[in-house]
Amino acid sequence: MDTASISAIVMSVFSVLQPYLSIISSKLVEKIGEKIPDEISKLWHKISSQFNNSESGKESIDDLMRNPDNQDIQASFRVQLKRNLEKDDAFKKEIIRLIEEVSAKDVFSAKINGDGAIAQGRGAKSVGANGILLDGNNNSIKLNKK
Repeated sequence: MDTASISAIVMSVFSVLQPYLSIISSKLVEKIGEKIPDEISKLWHKISSQFNNSESGKESIDDLMRNPDNQDIQASFRVQLKRNLEKDDAFKKEIIRLIEEVSAKDVFSAKINGDGAIAQGRGAKSVGANGILLDGNNNSIKLNKK
């Protein structure tokens, strides 16, 4: 597999994990199933198991868990993931399978600061501040003032 393909896998993995890093880093293992979709949890456990096989991998996971929002640490994690994908074909195949599993399901994540509303998923509707209707339809948003 070429470098561009591996880089695409790394970005796919990180894009699905990134919204959940703060939850994962809170170490509420007994509550993870309630807050993180099963597919995301499986992906994270596969990666962390692989990383625990080396000192640099362990350090990358530890750093990310201490500072999940730090962009430099996120970049280091992505480099470590890329190295593992390049050197371990079985790991790469399993990560691809897990990413396809995540992609097959609708996985949503959102955060609201202040007044607002979120509508996620096919046919989702939400009424926000000042009676503004948010109507999601295949990833497009229609704003209808009531």
